[in-house]
Amino acid sequence: MKVVLTGMGAVTAAGAGVPRFVHATDGWRTALVPATRFAPPGLPVLDVGVAPDDALAGEPSDDRALRLALPAVVEALRAASIRPADTARRVDLLLVGTSLGGMETALALQRFAHGSTEPPRDWKQAGYHGIAATVASRLHLRAQVATCNSSCTSGLVALLLASERIRRGEARIALVGAVDALSPFVYAGFYALGALAPGRCAPWDSASTGMALAEGAGFLVVESEESAQERGATVLAELLGVASTHDAHHLLSPHPEGRGIASALEAALAEAALPSSQLGLIVGHGVGTPQSDFAELRALASVLGGERTSGDRVPLTSWKGALGHPLAAAAILSVIRAVASLQVQRVPPIVGLRHPVATFPVRLPKEPEPLRSPFAAVLASGLGGQAAAAIVRRVAPPRVEARVEARVESHEVAAFAPARAPAPRAIRPLRMVRDEVVIVAAALAGRGDLAQLKLAEFEQLNPAMSLRHLPEEGQLAFLAVKQALREANELPPPGRDVALVAGVGLESLPACARFARTVVDNGGESPSPALFAYTAANAIASAVASAFGFRGPSITVASGSFASAQALLDAALLLAEGQARRAVVIAFAPASEELDLCLKAAGAVFPAIDSSSKTAPPIAAALVLARAGDAGSDAGSDAPARTIALELRRRKRSSVTAPAGMPPLYPLLGAQAVIELAEVARRLKAEGGPAVRLRAIDPCTGGALWMRVKLQRAAPIAAVAPFAPGSARG
Repeated sequence: MKVVLTGMGAVTAAGAGVPRFVHATDGWRTALVPATRFAPPGLPVLDVGVAPDDALAGEPSDDRALRLALPAVVEALRAASIRPADTARRVDLLLVGTSLGGMETALALQRFAHGSTEPPRDWKQAGYHGIAATVASRLHLRAQVATCNSSCTSGLVALLLASERIRRGEARIALVGAVDALSPFVYAGFYALGALAPGRCAPWDSASTGMALAEGAGFLVVESEESAQERGATVLAELLGVASTHDAHHLLSPHPEGRGIASALEAALAEAALPSSQLGLIVGHGVGTPQSDFAELRALASVLGGERTSGDRVPLTSWKGALGHPLAAAAILSVIRAVASLQVQRVPPIVGLRHPVATFPVRLPKEPEPLRSPFAAVLASGLGGQAAAAIVRRVAPPRVEARVEARVESHEVAAFAPARAPAPRAIRPLRMVRDEVVIVAAALAGRGDLAQLKLAEFEQLNPAMSLRHLPEEGQLAFLAVKQALREANELPPPGRDVALVAGVGLESLPACARFARTVVDNGGESPSPALFAYTAANAIASAVASAFGFRGPSITVASGSFASAQALLDAALLLAEGQARRAVVIAFAPASEELDLCLKAAGAVFPAIDSSSKTAPPIAAALVLARAGDAGSDAGSDAPARTIALELRRRKRSSVTAPAGMPPLYPLLGAQAVIELAEVARRLKAEGGPAVRLRAIDPCTGGALWMRVKLQRAAPIAAVAPFAPGSARG
């Protein structure tokens, strides 16, 4: 089944709208300004990409990230010929990528919990899932709603999951996007990392001094070709392939040879069945930091080949010298930039490039030039070793700029305000989606297990990694993954056909709170880069990947209290679609008085948990999943294997709309589903017993997952055929 793009929307430092974004990145104009509003006291004021005030929309009390996202959502829907009143009826899937989510609201909540007199806000917008949940609420969506948090690759990871669900027939139309907003928190963090440019920012330029931080939002309407034809929608481009990988190197530094980007691009090209010689354009990650830029060039050298004549070199471009790097939003905006270039058949220049760093099998354009191929690649990489790539193909005639020239009017966004949202029309009948996988291994680790932890053991697996600052819940995650891999006979490093999927709801917010306090209390001193690293939702999963050597598909889901349940669904999707042979799913719950205080101040209600319980925080769990029938038999056993079967059922569309207020929460937050499953699977394997039924509810969006865990005795399974990506797709 072909997957196509029919709508695009953007908000950047150039303003609201795809035309402004394309125009700003077509020449030498830069929209960077001094970070007067966002630089904490004591830190230097450097140039950043700030969205103009007239580009924002929504309620004045809304989180800044939401106010960036709403105009992009409206523009994408309108470009796809979907009216706001029809959105609830047509959109089956909403996937939002973010690095920070509603950080502005989260920090306001922290101040409020400690006695600040500032007025209460819509606290549901706090955390990573708050933006997606609020968009779903205002659109009255009954779609599946999820948040991806894989650092700067989050947008492409969301696009990967959406395209696979469309190909499976689970969805016809998906709204996919990514957003991140500037704040003193993120400015201080990237300054601590030494990534911000004190001078000029120009990707792949020998004089570039670092990256320019920015904010922005990008959204796409993604659907099956059949759906677009039925609606009479104009197809802008076809999505040929998307891939997500990990470089298994370091939490803060990319692999010097760029092996994460190289493997992601190779996988995306393989899925697209396209030789690299057919690419006419690469929209690279290129942010202006020498370490990242050189790694990307080396990755392209390994994929494209080092020996090419000047005329054969693929143009490589980046727009971040003009508008800055908007973190998670960058990947979706790069897809928009690639599609716009394909439509007008013109390669955009690298804004600010004067002295290219070296000669590789790519060409670094200083001026616009003709684009002679209908194929383009988009690359993204991020903190933690994440990497992703996408391949798109031109379909429609060159008409992007004319088609989306009209400005998004304020009354169109106002239709999504809480008090003025239109009532949803009747929707299609609800249908169930069913997946069945096998739990090959399950492990739990609690505070009592920390005595057996030796961080040096994990550091020996990857000498480049230092784990001195790993938080307690991260240490437990290491123990759980170690035990699960051992039970599954997947000794480190796992093969590239083993995926790592993490469910992280609110669990990294305690680290955010600690870092936020240091920004306020440091009195102008540079904050700790190690502490900032673990504020990322994907940080612990990335540390696990780097230590154990995971280099296959890597996804972190940050869907609030539903996070680990969504991680199970995404792991099952990767297995079913042949993206992985096995999937390791991890979740963890910290013991944090600060987090409890903030949630109670927000009015959240969750049942108390007995501190003496085996599943009391801090706790971590890990599951190793396989496709049904591919689990194999227990090593060294002549008796039939005890196999734990897991059935997952959910509705294609939710039975209720997303609630507007602060919902009740699980005591173990986003880790609840995986921790419960691990406990049940271990008990069934050890003691036997009848099938156990579990349920997970997304209190922010109304989504639900029903799980059935049962023990089944199976004869030893014959050797499984060698795995090949995409082999299960048929």
